[in-house]
Formats: sequence, structure tokens, C-alpha cells
Amino acid sequence: MRKLLNKHFRIEYLILVVVGMMLLYTFPSDPDFGWHYKYGEYIVNKRELLTENIFSYTYTDYKWSNSYWISQIILYSVFKLAGPVLMSLLIGFIISFLIIYLLQKINGPTSLLGKTASALIIFITLSSFQVTIRPLLFSTVFLLFLIYVLIKKEKYVFMLPLLFPLWVNMHADFTLALLILALYFASKTYTELKNKSLKKIELVKRISIYSLCLASTMLNPNGIELWMTLINDAAHFKDYLGISEMLPLNLTVSSVTMINMVYMSSSLILASALISNKLYRINNPSRFDKKFQYWYVASVVIFFIWSIRSVYFFRILVILGVFSVDYLWGNVTVLLLQRINKPFLYTISNFIGSIFFPVLLLFSAELFFKSLDTTLSTDKFCKKTKYPCGAITYLKQNKLEGNMFNHYNFGGFLIWQLPEHKTFIDGRMPSWKNGEGFLFKEYNEIITSPTENYDKLKYLVDKYNIGFILDYKGSKLYKFLIDEKGWKAVYSDEVSAVLIQ
Repeated sequence: MRKLLNKHFRIEYLILVVVGMMLLYTFPSDPDFGWHYKYGEYIVNKRELLTENIFSYTYTDYKWSNSYWISQIILYSVFKLAGPVLMSLLIGFIISFLIIYLLQKINGPTSLLGKTASALIIFITLSSFQVTIRPLLFSTVFLLFLIYVLIKKEKYVFMLPLLFPLWVNMHADFTLALLILALYFASKTYTELKNKSLKKIELVKRISIYSLCLASTMLNPNGIELWMTLINDAAHFKDYLGISEMLPLNLTVSSVTMINMVYMSSSLILASALISNKLYRINNPSRFDKKFQYWYVASVVIFFIWSIRSVYFFRILVILGVFSVDYLWGNVTVLLLQRINKPFLYTISNFIGSIFFPVLLLFSAELFFKSLDTTLSTDKFCKKTKYPCGAITYLKQNKLEGNMFNHYNFGGFLIWQLPEHKTFIDGRMPSWKNGEGFLFKEYNEIITSPTENYDKLKYLVDKYNIGFILDYKGSKLYKFLIDEKGWKAVYSDEVSAVLIQ
């Protein structure tokens, strides 16, 4: 039966890798790419870590514990060497190959249709998070590796303390990995206690390994201050208004349409994790071991709940859950094979191989070339990303007095493309706070309710010597200042406007 399932499928898996590479291709449009790039540039050129806030005129004395610095060096260096196209393609190929490889290694051959559906779920999800141009990609790779070890290579768990010193300096998701690892050890211990087979030496080993993993996160340039920064970030999570990744599911927001489409598969992922063991027992009545242990199901449930609060956690839910989804496909296939005759199965497999995959490849290629065209055309890039390219050109050519009050979504791009003007707010700063107040919260109050909060804007204008505002054309703030406060637009286009008093 396994030979029947895999007779014609090697070329299809290669096609899946190529499809994944094209779906994962992303031009540098993420709002945070710009400041990550500039941090990498600073570190490479200055040969020192950047802890001072040199990119904005607010919070000039703020010391930030940067947990991305190795990722930033890599992204900057590869971008400079290969450019955005080759960088995204190379990273996309590596991630795509890794996903297909791990689907094979963790769950075995199962069914091609199941592998295809599982792979497409995770490809589309990672594409919507633009992982090929962000430090997020390193957490994605590390998380895939961690899950592989915990599910398939448990004998290598003792080596995990070597992973965290790298992870802590590349992305903050190492904290979520520690949660998953804690659930894993708790699950193993609970199972052995339940079966009265727990050995003290095993418990000591688990406590020691976890303690080493936790202690190794101190191997970063900021030490315990990095943890304090992350705790501070978590404390202000409810205030991250306007950051699409931190918002709950919202079917009306066009910028997260792709995320919302994929988000609907979360119910499938949760159900798969919960019923896969039952199907496994049906297909393997003589065996009493479980395919997915308690820690795995608990992790999927936790991130399913968290992803309802914030789409940020949906990426982790999919990375975790895709293996149970794939396993579900495999078990369902086994059940169906008992009721389908071989000639019909051959017909289906030949149809999949000869029709479905070429169509899938062509569809992915069309999406890729559209994205490539956007990358290579400045005009299309600016229209697609809604970045203020025209306003930046205007500000480079015209000297305006005072500091700039900019929209949050423009911040990272301005750091990258308009370094001569420091930002008011950008992607580094949602949780930054000092004794005088919480700037990001005040900013959100101003742009969402400018009429009620005009006094706050006036205070900031005076305090920071703000001479002009760079915002989306037609925004609430734009309309209020133009219609009711007499501000003038010295530059405007279909995307943005520059306002002065």
C-alpha cells in the first residue's frame, strides 16, 4: 500500500518545494524591515552593538535591549550581497525544503494529498507573515527544529541548551519555545507518574536540561535586562493598537486578508491534534502508544486560544499543528484505502500527479512573478506597500523646519529611506515608556480621536518642536487638521501628505 501511495510522487515533492519557495517570496514591505536593516548596517559598519536610540528624536535616552542583533547582521549582509530577490528566494527555498523534509521525517510518507494540503497551509501562513525578510524566519526555523526533536528525536533533548544561546540573540520567540519545552517535560513526568514508572534520575535530568536552557538565555549582550524588556513588552500587549499582527481576528481589515483566510484552518489544526490519537488507535489496534503526547495537544490548545486574541500566535499554531493535520490526512487515507479499489486509486493518483501539480506550479509562478514585478518597480512597490515614497522625495528636496510627526506604519521605512529626518514613532517603540508617559498610547489616542486629543498633539508639537506631519492622505488626523485647524498640505499624493501649520 505504501508503494502504491509513493509510486509517482518524488517529482511532486520537488514541485512542492519550488511552490513553497515561490509562495514564500516576499519583497521588503514589512514596516519593521527598515529599522532591522539599519541596525544590521550599524553593527556591521561600526563593529559594535547599537543600544542607543539614534533613529528617533523621542526617547533619546532610552536604552533598548535588542534581541535581534544576529538576525539583523545576517539580513543586512545577505540583502547587500544578493539583493531582495535572491535573498527572499534563497531563504524561501531553505524553509520550503525544511518543511517538506520534516513532514516526511515526522509523519512518514502517509499521503501525497495530505502532504500537499499541510504544506500549503504552512506556506501561505508564513508568506502572510513575510518571514523571508524578517528575524521571524530564524524563530520559524528554530521552532521547526525544536518540534522535530521533541516528537522524533527525543534522545537529543539534552542538546537543546546549545540552541537557546543562539535563539535569544536572534528573536524573542525563544520565550515561547521555553513554554513548549516546559509542557514537554511536564507531560513526560505526568505520564510516568500516572504509570508509576518515574525514575528520580530522569526527573533530575529534565530539571537540569530545562535549567540549562533557561540559564543559557542569559548569554546575550544585555543579560537580565533583555528579560526585563520582554516582560515590559508583554505588560503592554493590550496597548498595541494599530499593529495588525497583535490584533484579534478581523475579517474586515484588508491588510490581513491572507492571514484571515488561513486563520480559518485553525479549527482543523485543533481538531487534528485532538483526534489524531484516536485515528491512530483505530488504524493500529495492537499498539497502545500515542502518536502525539499530552504536551503537543496542550501546546496546540494554548496557541489556538492565544491566536484568537492576537493573529501573531497563529503562525506558531500552524507550525505546531501542521504535523497533526498531516497525520490526520494520513490516517484518513489509510481508512479510505480499505474501501477503495486499486484501479480507482491509480486513477486518482495519476490525476493528482499529471493535472493538479502542474496547475499548482503555474498558479504559484503567477503569484511569484507579480511579487517580483512589484519588487523591481519602485512605483508599483510604493503603491502596493502604501509607503510615502513621493513624500520622501519631497522632503529630500525641500528643507522643512522642525521635527517630523509620522504615522507609525511609516516609521521603519523612514529610518531606512529618510535617515536625515528622525522619527517620532516606529516599530521598535510600542512598549517604550519613561517617567513622562507612554508615547505609543498617546500617539494612538491622537490618530484615532484627533478632535478629543488635539491638546495632546499641541503639547507634543511644542515639546518636540514638531514642524510638519507625515500621515496617510484622508486619515482622521489629516481631515481634522485640514478642515478644522487650518493646517496646509504642502505635499500630497494618493498615499500620503505632508502637513504644516
